[in-house]
Amino acid sequence: MTSRRRTRSFFPIATIAITLLALPAFAADVPDPLPDPDGKPAGMTKPVQVYILMGQSNMVGAGRIAGDKNGTLEHAVKTKQKYPYLVDDAGKWTIRNDVRNVRVMNNRGFNNEWMTITGRTIGPEIGIGHYVGHAVDAPVLILKSCIGNRCLGFDLLPPGSEQFEFEEKGKTMVHAGYKEFGIWEKGTEPPKSGWYAGTQYDADVDAAKRVLKQLDKYYPGAKEYEVAGFFWWQGDKDRYRSYWAERYETNLVQLIKTLRKDFNAPNAKFVCATLGQTEKGAEGNEGLILNAQLAVDGKTSKYPEFKGNVATVYTNPIRMGGASNGHYDGNAETYMNAGEAMGRAMVELIKNEVIQRHECLSPLAPDLRSVRCWRVQFQHADSSQKATKERARRYENEFDDSNLWGADRPGDWDPKRLGSRAKGGAANAAHRGGSETPDAVCRSAQETAYRTHRRDTAERAGKGRYAE
Repeated sequence: MTSRRRTRSFFPIATIAITLLALPAFAADVPDPLPDPDGKPAGMTKPVQVYILMGQSNMVGAGRIAGDKNGTLEHAVKTKQKYPYLVDDAGKWTIRNDVRNVRVMNNRGFNNEWMTITGRTIGPEIGIGHYVGHAVDAPVLILKSCIGNRCLGFDLLPPGSEQFEFEEKGKTMVHAGYKEFGIWEKGTEPPKSGWYAGTQYDADVDAAKRVLKQLDKYYPGAKEYEVAGFFWWQGDKDRYRSYWAERYETNLVQLIKTLRKDFNAPNAKFVCATLGQTEKGAEGNEGLILNAQLAVDGKTSKYPEFKGNVATVYTNPIRMGGASNGHYDGNAETYMNAGEAMGRAMVELIKNEVIQRHECLSPLAPDLRSVRCWRVQFQHADSSQKATKERARRYENEFDDSNLWGADRPGDWDPKRLGSRAKGGAANAAHRGGSETPDAVCRSAQETAYRTHRRDTAERAGKGRYAE
């Protein structure tokens, strides 16, 4: 490479490095156990990362805090030495000044404070907040909006859900779709009033949106946010009706898609936790619900669009007795274990997206060594663009025209003639695609580079600008 070519190729690499900084704000791998919070507030240069918690009473939380007896949080932390990050050296509850804990229920507000232990009971938000807060290099808002005794099959039925038929006692019955009322025998008039299907879904979503409209009230100093993820722990009430259990998977898939749409968050991650008492292989309604919850996990490949962005936590091995309908006997360790596992699952989804995003840019690199270099740049980058460019300069000599794209390039594309401008266009396309899915960003980058290559080729041949 001549000195001139190296100078030109620096800018695409710098753009790629900056592109990586535009990905989800991810700090590092999460140690186990977590260290104590450092007490520092989050830097407010990045949007608040909002994680919305929904479900029914076990998401609300019933884990007892006070008392030095088995099952309480105090006993687990101070006697059994579990969850050490919850107490400081003086034995006081620690405070995460970078994570806000907010809980609302319909039109009522219950919590609005920095993440710490308060009140009489906890839910999974404590484990979630500490793990996500440690991993995400941005302000975090844990926003819980839910109430107990609600089923996904009716109360929490998401918009777009259609009515369906089922057999009961020799009759064909019709179950309401979203915003319809009740259950009725086929051929008869459906109910015209009452509690419509999806009432609680609408209430929970509206309550969460009201919080976000008053962001500064719930996260002091915040001016912007993005909904980064959803947590779901529910299913108990659906156990009691076979027609709800049989439809659980359909409804859960619709819920994931609809929440992303309603909060304008197409890339938000989704973590679901199973009912603690239900073991794999269970039959009946509980087995149907468990299998439905396991099926949406992106690793199963049953729903390709959920790959890398939906995860399910199997809570049976980590519950400390009891069942969902008895709030796991109020054992705080069950709620902590579930919360920690859900938080780790979310962190894993975020980390995998970081890797997937910049691996989709790897066709712009001559070998895996460059990809690893860029990964190191991302993981250790600070907010300084100057520092990022300096790191990029160290690797600019690894950017070579002769080995790009691989077998998937268009048939008339000669990778040896792909100029720096084309590579820069690809990097810019990836940067602009920050709100898209990783695959879409990759396609956009490839297509932009190809169009730029064709335009440059036409200009060099004296044919004027290439008509796209």
